[in-house]
Amino acid sequence: MVGISTGVALLGFIVAYVMYVAKSWTPNEAIAKIRLLYRISYNKWYIDHFYLWLVNSIFLPAFENVWRVLDSVFVDQVIVNGSSIVTVATGEALRYADRSGTVLCPGHILLGGGARLDRLYLLPVILNF
Repeated sequence: MVGISTGVALLGFIVAYVMYVAKSWTPNEAIAKIRLLYRISYNKWYIDHFYLWLVNSIFLPAFENVWRVLDSVFVDQVIVNGSSIVTVATGEALRYADRSGTVLCPGHILLGGGARLDRLYLLPVILNF
């Protein structure tokens, strides 16, 4: 591996010497002689083209399908529908938590009166006195 890289570097030095110091080749003549190699090197070995094709043809469509499934199953079913089920179940549970009728007022539920949590919090304070 070291020998190959050293050989390529030496070849580059020789070509640069011949083109720029000895001036026996012009860059246009060199391009004309190695047209295919020049075009491949000029386009960076077509790696960018391959990456662009790979992303546009394989990764983006696959990601789009995965996201469509995640959005329809996880976001729509679990988060949206799950939160509505929890809200309805909590409302039904709190509706009958206190038989005095104060739970039927939504304002009492928001303030904690529906579950009579105020009594539970004040009970230790009352017992200490």
